[in-house]
Amino acid sequence: MMNFHRRSLIASICKVSTLLSVGEQIVSGAAQIDSEPTATVVADESVKREIAVLERLSLAELLNADVTSVSKKKEKLFDTAAAVFVINSDDIRRSGARSIPEALRMAPGLSVAQVSANTWAITSRGFVGAAGRLADKLLVLVDGRPVYHNNGNGVFWQVQDYVLEDIDRIEVVRGPGGTLWGANAVNGVINIISKDSIDTEGVYVTGGGGTEDRAFASVRYATELSDDAFTRFYAKYRNRADYTQGRDGSDFGQVGFRTDWHTDNSKLTWQGDGFVEDQRASAVIPNIFAANPFPFTDTRYKHLGANTILTYQRQLENGSDLQLKAYYDFSIRKELGTTYENHNLDLDFQHRLPVGERNDLIYGMEYRYLPMRMNDNTLVTWRDPEIKYQLFSAFLQNETEVVKERLWLTLGSKFEHNDFTGFEIQPNARLRWKPADNQTVWGAVSRAVQVPGPTLQGARLPVLALNTGTPGTFLGSGTSNPQFPATVLVAYELGYRVQVSDALTLDGSAFYNDYDNLPAGMVDFTTDLVAPAFVPPIVFPVNGNSTGAGHTYGFEVSSRWQAEDWWRITANYTFMESRLNAFIRAGQEPESQVSLQSSMDLGGHVELDIWGRYVSPLYNFGGGSINVDSYFDLDIRVGWKPRANLEFSIVGQNLISPRRQEFGPNPAAAIRIAQVPRGVYGQVAYKF
Repeated sequence: MMNFHRRSLIASICKVSTLLSVGEQIVSGAAQIDSEPTATVVADESVKREIAVLERLSLAELLNADVTSVSKKKEKLFDTAAAVFVINSDDIRRSGARSIPEALRMAPGLSVAQVSANTWAITSRGFVGAAGRLADKLLVLVDGRPVYHNNGNGVFWQVQDYVLEDIDRIEVVRGPGGTLWGANAVNGVINIISKDSIDTEGVYVTGGGGTEDRAFASVRYATELSDDAFTRFYAKYRNRADYTQGRDGSDFGQVGFRTDWHTDNSKLTWQGDGFVEDQRASAVIPNIFAANPFPFTDTRYKHLGANTILTYQRQLENGSDLQLKAYYDFSIRKELGTTYENHNLDLDFQHRLPVGERNDLIYGMEYRYLPMRMNDNTLVTWRDPEIKYQLFSAFLQNETEVVKERLWLTLGSKFEHNDFTGFEIQPNARLRWKPADNQTVWGAVSRAVQVPGPTLQGARLPVLALNTGTPGTFLGSGTSNPQFPATVLVAYELGYRVQVSDALTLDGSAFYNDYDNLPAGMVDFTTDLVAPAFVPPIVFPVNGNSTGAGHTYGFEVSSRWQAEDWWRITANYTFMESRLNAFIRAGQEPESQVSLQSSMDLGGHVELDIWGRYVSPLYNFGGGSINVDSYFDLDIRVGWKPRANLEFSIVGQNLISPRRQEFGPNPAAAIRIAQVPRGVYGQVAYKF
């Protein structure tokens, strides 16, 4: 654990110098367990104001950065036996992103499409879901707390909003993570990790506005409580404009805090957040349907929620460490006449210990209690409007050093019982080989499951009715199945990572995913008809079943090149093919994606960042009748730092075309797909 002298040194630096974001990233790395400072900070008052840019992390330091999302323990990025990409604090700042979804476009292997001003379709290696809000095979965490919404079977990205300056890094793990993280960590895990409060001391204020984010502002205040304790508080607000063809703007406000207590061998963190959102929304029946007896109208969505997390970490004398975590969160969503109320209470314990000279064992247990409440209306009815869902789990994983400093074997499994599908096992095996100090080769075989939840097992959705050709007769789009089993994935992965030189790194991974028990549906002409709101339409239900199956395969390549001391280039390429026989069809994620970023530190304390992206077409929306065109677009950011603690920036986004569509309608989604416009915004950030 962090020792007191190092913390005192870092605290002194924070007091003497108003660090830039990248400087704070360096100090944050120095403040972590078992790491060393990576930059020399000039603290002399006579030259402090002349410091415009601290040296950014070198490529070697990036590869040696600690990550925790792969094995639930600290390990070097270069040595992980998984497809991992880390977006650090400076990456976010230099990208010009105003939200976490925008920042995630930097990661290979992720499909990120904007559906409307407030809705994002984000997934890893396929299965983006209906309207982008049902990416049920991607687990998203904030400081280890899942933000996966159990009613929606996915993540509502518009309310995952924080002071971007306070994010230490975003760890993106492509591929299964069920062995350690449990159900729904099927195709990937995204862990958003905030900075320790010791690394944010002082006041930070930022604000600005533009054509799309019309106004935004945030303020954060962090201070020292004692030699061993630091705390921070923040508040932020944004107003987002309506997009073309969409009444979909919003007002959003959030407040939060974090307090960290340190001793020589332990750390206690207490943190929490609360938000309120007022979102405008246009819900319509897609054009692929005939005139529907249940039309939607423009409406407003109301969302609110809060959470609190208490985490205790301790380093033990025998080289082992343990962690205890407890968190509670709740959210209330009101949309399309339905109120979804969710609560989540979680207790988690894990212990890592060395066994002999060549084994590193980690095990843990978790209990989760998730009461949910939903109301019926003309759009949706529920078999069980109130559910008290419980989950019990335990995991065990061991890493064995088979050949000293060259070959490692990891074996483990998650054992989990949930109230929807019962007992589930999620094992994995990983092999890591270092043929040389600058190379890592790895392979993995994993089994992961996705729990269907109340939507697939208990929701009836007679609203979206497809015309059968017979006047007055329609097929309903959703009578769920209470016996719906968990979707099962068996994944095969292979990866290679190399530091070609001090200036160039390459990271590649390939995968083959085999799925079973995917959601499908069949028309049921034998059961009772679904009663419409009025007569004469007759709606036959489409009953959910698990007869779907299929596979996906592809590869991802990423590279960083330090062309000059002042110029860095990052390039990513993603390829994926889907062969699915399921309700969610193949082709709703792009086959190919390219990302190319150039970051330059010019003279006069000026930064120039250029980010180009290509996304190939999307297919098969609306039963294959609607496609979404490919696009190439460009973001440009210009930043100026007249002083080390003051930054002005102007960012142009989506500059190639005046507007474009990034996603398409889906038979299960009653959401108007908006055109994403060209935009520009200005921002001022000040620290003191």
